Amino acid sequence: FPVTICEQWQVVEVESPYWDGRTRHFVGYNLTEGEGRVSSAIQQFDTKTMQGITRSGRVYRLVGDPGHSSDADYVWARWCQLIKPKTKKMLLWR
Repeated sequence: FPVTICEQWQVVEVESPYWDGRTRHFVGYNLTEGEGRVSSAIQQFDTKTMQGITRSGRVYRLVGDPGHSSDADYVWARWCQLIKPKTKKMLLWR
C-alpha cells in the first residue's frame, strides 16, 4: 500500500459489538486522496515518525497538529452509524 498522509487528525479508541475488545483508528483528512478518512484498526504506531500501520496493511503518516476536518467528521459520523461503537474516546493529542 502507498503511504496515506493525514492532517487535521485524531486517534480514537472504540469498542464495538462487532468485535472483541477495543480498537484504535486514525480519523483525519486524507491529503493523498483529498477526502475524510477513518482507518481500520491501528496495529503499530511510531510516535517519533508519526507513522502507523493498520489492520489492512495501509501505512498512515500524520502531519501537523491534531484537529478536526469537516470531511473527516462526516466520515466518522457515518462510520459510527454503521459500526455502532459502545464506547468512543479521543487519544494521542500532542
